[in-house]
Amino acid sequence: MAHRARHLYWLNPEPAPYWDTGDSIIGEYGAHCDGVFECRNLRQLERFVDHLA
Repeated sequence: MAHRARHLYWLNPEPAPYWDTGDSIIGEYGAHCDGVFECRNLRQLERFVDHLA
């Protein structure tokens, strides 16, 4: 999928301090992505969109 799309980003609603704790394996997913971003509200979504520009 990443090859066909050319870029793959993971928008994670979980707070970043909890990544890779408990049953979270976002680090494994992130290894196959161009970026992993915490995205739980419009402000964070806006930051992500700005990152793309």
